[in-house]
Amino acid sequence: MSYSVEEKLNPKSVFSSRDATDQQVLSKMCFDSSSLAKLNSPSKVSLSTSSSPSLSKSSRHGRELQRWDGGTRLVTGTVPITKHGEIILCSAARKPEWIFPKGGWDLDETLEDGAKRESYEEAGVLGELGPSLEPVTYETGKSKKQRLKALAKENNQNGDSTDQEMCSMGDSNRASDLTCNSSIVSYDCHTYDQFPILEQVPNYSSCTGSLASSGDDEESPHVDMKIDESIKNDIQNKKLCTMRLFPLYVSEVLESWPESGRMRKVMSIDDALKEVTRPEMKACLMEIKEKGLHLPSS
Repeated sequence: MSYSVEEKLNPKSVFSSRDATDQQVLSKMCFDSSSLAKLNSPSKVSLSTSSSPSLSKSSRHGRELQRWDGGTRLVTGTVPITKHGEIILCSAARKPEWIFPKGGWDLDETLEDGAKRESYEEAGVLGELGPSLEPVTYETGKSKKQRLKALAKENNQNGDSTDQEMCSMGDSNRASDLTCNSSIVSYDCHTYDQFPILEQVPNYSSCTGSLASSGDDEESPHVDMKIDESIKNDIQNKKLCTMRLFPLYVSEVLESWPESGRMRKVMSIDDALKEVTRPEMKACLMEIKEKGLHLPSS
């Protein structure tokens, strides 16, 4: 299905207002200047010195300025946090999902400025950034679905499976669908084994998200040489993103913002871990919980 530019710039949520948290309620959960000043200390959280986002009336559109590391798209965003240590989520575009504000990191901005811009455009929240979380490399859902459909065609020609069986895998819940080899989630310093992200995708070198060098014995999906070349390409080509998020200590929740068709919802970090279905986002949320970055007053 294709969408108009207007629908892309301001996607409508599939949730109703009953599912969301009211702006006035969210505003009472914001940090004030004094609490942010107390927060910004070596013994607590070192806040970023990035500038405030330009409050334009519309979101950026297009990928002319998109940053890439080889064939990997670079993504930035935030995990918005209230003064009570709760998490603010925003609704996904046209999907029944709660997510964090994030998007492409552009060439004309710093990583931190891009994170603040995405938070403003998608969730209508402003604030100060905490320390960067570890980068996560993952395959996009659209790419995975395309590969599954291509595998279904291959297997159907070989008599191994039906199109319906394989394609139903692509439509299943992402949290259960993306359970696989635990060595795939790449970070700067370590790997969280409990949060596998990709399925049958090679390891990535630290920091960059680029493919690690591999030998001739690297495993790859079996492709019959009789299969159409386009099908083989769909099976083997994986569209990757490397995402780096920041905690955002929210100081203002706007009533109107560029993508105000989205809904916002506040919940505890434990409830957010249950609600968020995308494994790459769960990994970031778990890192925040493990490091206590959602508990600035402790």
